Amino acid sequence: MEKINKHNLATHLIEYQLQLIGKTLGDAEGDERWFSNFTMNKTQFELFHRYALLLIQKVNKGSMARTLKTFDWFNLMYGLRVTD
Repeated sequence: MEKINKHNLATHLIEYQLQLIGKTLGDAEGDERWFSNFTMNKTQFELFHRYALLLIQKVNKGSMARTLKTFDWFNLMYGLRVTD
């Protein structure tokens, strides 16, 4: 497994959230509407949120406020929709 750093963090988080819903990056590449078609439930999002915050803070070695802003940016750009 490749060490997670600032250069591959976003890709790792995208792959992790896809893994939570049983999909892969290859599945997303094969579906031009993957962003609309793939969703996660609230429980999956909470798991992803906790994991991502810990990882972002560890990689960036920043404050929790900075970590939260980074996660919010990532989630806005690449986060899957959350359904009930």
